[in-house]
Amino acid sequence: MQTASVLDKTAKLLNLFVKTFERYGNRSEIPGDVFETIFSVTKETLLFREVQDIRDELGMLSALFQDQLGVLADVEKILYHEELAKNKDLEEQAKFQVEGTPLGLARARVMKHWKDVERMEGQARQAYEMLKDLLDLKQQQANVLEARQSRKQAVIAAKQGKVVLVFTVVTIVFLPLTFMTTIFTLNVSTFPRETVPPTATLPASTTLNGRYVFPLIVGVTIAMAVPLVVIAFKVDVMSARISRSRLYKRLFGEKGELE
Repeated sequence: MQTASVLDKTAKLLNLFVKTFERYGNRSEIPGDVFETIFSVTKETLLFREVQDIRDELGMLSALFQDQLGVLADVEKILYHEELAKNKDLEEQAKFQVEGTPLGLARARVMKHWKDVERMEGQARQAYEMLKDLLDLKQQQANVLEARQSRKQAVIAAKQGKVVLVFTVVTIVFLPLTFMTTIFTLNVSTFPRETVPPTATLPASTTLNGRYVFPLIVGVTIAMAVPLVVIAFKVDVMSARISRSRLYKRLFGEKGELE
């Protein structure tokens, strides 16, 4: 169980994330391969599982050494009951257990191994906490980038909405103009026409009187375009008012579904 190696791998992953994010974190857009390098958690997940396995094994070893120490202490009390009874001082008893008997020497070796296990448990715990912090940091930074992208998309959508609104207004203005122009191109006898005398290159023809045509075109265009433009700018307000009206609720219900 190479706890030091696992701790070193965890530190390298953390340093790689920090260095990569320092280089690309302030950019508005991060390349796909770099984004995958920064926020991929595959290596961290595998290392996380390895650390957890190491901690489980170290926990079993620690429990085993504790049981061995308990067994050695019980054996010492049984075999060296008289010697221990002579030493009333607890410190002297402990010194006797460690240095005075073969079982005490065995107990010292077990204690040494137990301390090694505790040291490795500390390293594994440190690696575990570092991995947790790294995963949390990646999640938080991913949320920040996602919020930044969402805000950017919202700004783009707002700009596109303004462009669509401009085209809508232009369409509203030119639609009645086109309609009225098409009407006056029809050969209707009731339209007042003026006769144009022939010229050297053109024969005689008839044309509509501008004083009759232009007031109608402009008047109809204004009459149709102005209300529609107002509706285009106030469509959200009007939609909200209509949805709160009694007739709308009677037809579509509270949820807006046709009954």
